[in-house]
Amino acid sequence: MKIKSQKRLQRRLNFYFRNFGIGKPYTILVDGTFCYAAMENRVPIKEQIPKYFDDERLRIVTTPCIIMEVEKLGKIKSNLHATWLIVKQFGIIKCGHEGKPVPAAECIQDVLKNNPNKYVLALQDTELKQVIQRVSKGTPILFLNRKTPVLAHPSRSCEEHVQKNYHGVSSFEENMLRVMKRKYIGVDQEEQIPKKKKVKKNFAMPHKSHKEPQQQITPEKKGRGRHRNKRQKMKKKDTYPVHLSKI
Repeated sequence: MKIKSQKRLQRRLNFYFRNFGIGKPYTILVDGTFCYAAMENRVPIKEQIPKYFDDERLRIVTTPCIIMEVEKLGKIKSNLHATWLIVKQFGIIKCGHEGKPVPAAECIQDVLKNNPNKYVLALQDTELKQVIQRVSKGTPILFLNRKTPVLAHPSRSCEEHVQKNYHGVSSFEENMLRVMKRKYIGVDQEEQIPKKKKVKKNFAMPHKSHKEPQQQITPEKKGRGRHRNKRQKMKKKDTYPVHLSKI
């Protein structure tokens, strides 16, 4: 997978984890259309999907209604028999229609209503995809683009639902914080952790080092200075060379 695709996938997974609590280990609910596309493009679902989600504990499941519908269609169309062999190898979950099977689309809608089990739906049917996005807004949808698995972008209604109910921290994150506080800190919900006093940082400009005051030279008195200059001049005048003093 390219780096750009990995970043896109991670952003979408983080969106569903923060807002709906859907995270590892993932459970992928596959329908007949997804298995048929995998057969046509020769995509090994059991190997490719865990690799795509980077989740070794990922589970792939289906429902009895989906298996029975694909089996019936396989009797009519010979190329769907291989799809039936693929879909029946996955784990089977209870859908609530045991003994009274319903069409696969109806079964999926009932299972994913409010998505309490945090499933990721894998399908290729665009009409059913739109229905699921209306019925269960927090359900991630996976599809195949030829041989490449792609996690669909959250629908507009899903994003609007999140923005409408956004309070800074989701209910799932709030519950996780409470559990972690009890486990690692031993703090109950009613107890409050005393806040640490913040150390105020001094951002004032550093003071320049004061230079030592230079010693001031006191000027000599005017009178003394004049007398000294006169004496020096007189001495200079009185000093003659020895040979001239004899003349």
